Amino acid sequence: MTKLVLLWLLLIQAIVAQPQLWYQKQYGNIGPAMSVAVNAQGGIFASVYNKGIYRSLDTGATWTQIAPYTDGIWSLVLRNNGEIVAALWSRGVYRSTDNGNSWIQTAAGKLHADVRAINNLNEIVIEAEGTLFRSTNNGAEWIPSTVGGTTVAVLGDTMFAAKGNSVFRSIDNGKNWSSFTVLSSSSYSLLVEQSGAVFAGAYCSDTSAAPSIFSYNAATQIWSNNGPRSTINALLRRNGGVLFAASHDSGFYFSTDHGAVWNQYNNGLSSKKIYSLALLNDTTIVAGTLDGIFFSTGPLSSILPVELTSFIAAVRNSIVDLRWKTATEVNNLGFELQRKSASHIRSSLPVQERWNVLGFIEGAGTSNAPREYQFTDRLPESGVFAYRLKQIDRDGKIHFSNSIEVTAMIVPLKFSLDQNFPNPFNPSTTISYSIPSPGPVSLRVYDLLGREAALLVNETKNAGQYIVPFDASSLSSGTYFYSLRSGNSFVTKKMLLVR
Repeated sequence: MTKLVLLWLLLIQAIVAQPQLWYQKQYGNIGPAMSVAVNAQGGIFASVYNKGIYRSLDTGATWTQIAPYTDGIWSLVLRNNGEIVAALWSRGVYRSTDNGNSWIQTAAGKLHADVRAINNLNEIVIEAEGTLFRSTNNGAEWIPSTVGGTTVAVLGDTMFAAKGNSVFRSIDNGKNWSSFTVLSSSSYSLLVEQSGAVFAGAYCSDTSAAPSIFSYNAATQIWSNNGPRSTINALLRRNGGVLFAASHDSGFYFSTDHGAVWNQYNNGLSSKKIYSLALLNDTTIVAGTLDGIFFSTGPLSSILPVELTSFIAAVRNSIVDLRWKTATEVNNLGFELQRKSASHIRSSLPVQERWNVLGFIEGAGTSNAPREYQFTDRLPESGVFAYRLKQIDRDGKIHFSNSIEVTAMIVPLKFSLDQNFPNPFNPSTTISYSIPSPGPVSLRVYDLLGREAALLVNETKNAGQYIVPFDASSLSSGTYFYSLRSGNSFVTKKMLLVR
């Protein structure tokens, strides 16, 4: 009896220890939510199978049926002006300009249609009869395209559409389309990122052994597939860089490493059949499931990976200025800078023998604020060189950035003062200069009235190239001059501090 009680206690303790990731509010079981969207004011809209459209203006506490009809399968999207556009399979495309209180049927109804997207021009894009159409005049007319699209993703003027195994791309808001790739499975969902990366959630049969999330690396132009072996109905990206995936029969997945690894999080869901995903205030996930609307905050809302938003290099003679930015960081120990020469770029040597370690820059640990980093390298000779970042977590995990290449032509030393980089700047920049022979050197910063604002160098230097950091945190916005003097040589340049 004592052993049985102990087992029950251990079981209860294990259950309690698991976080409640998903929850449903009292009136959230509105039926199968095929499509879900959230507007800028936090209003939630859901198309429900054979029940029309439901609306919640109190973050899901209560729901109101707002559609003019309830038959058919609805799909809906929100336009840039907050207008709702929805499709009723047997009645056509409708618009609402007042949060669903009233509806206007488009002049050209387009039966058996699904609303797929709103492009960058706020035009409506639908699929009907296997073809993508767009309207420039609120549905009064529909312009056919040359492709179909069961799913569409938009990033600025660029659009991606998938129909079956084929993926198409348009760079002019859907006017013209070209073939982008052919995948091994039919795509049910698409996601495109600012970096140019594309993710496609695909159909997965009962006998398929292949992962069903395809990803395209814009830098390498290579497709790969990863993730669960389950049909992916929806893909979503949070501003922090976390990727979310909704599967048709195995629940919810997320990735914090750009799709390399997908983790399953289903605790609290009553059904593992998820049709749609949306974000409320970029922190709460809204999922349309077979059993209605579910929400998740807590552990999922605090996932903030190290998201690298830029990595650039500027070359001045033998000096290379490396700068990179992160949007968010989690558990980030820091960045190791690595370089290799052109002769090693296509080498068959092991990676560790090709890349030289230049230095280490400490990371921010865990932060949801944008961060900027800088590292300066001096090249040994002219040529082509590649750089990359090795990001190291505090638990020892590592991630590599895409590499960037620079070409350097090192010229003989002469007395010179380079333009500061970056310029304009806020609040820090770097100033590079060269002197051909040893001697006293001064580098000063002046304001527009000729008053000295900073003394950066005032000492004897050997011949060579030098880089001087300048932090203008204590100065106000405006134009400044910086002057280099060595012996009888003197040169001045202008820079701009913008706050």
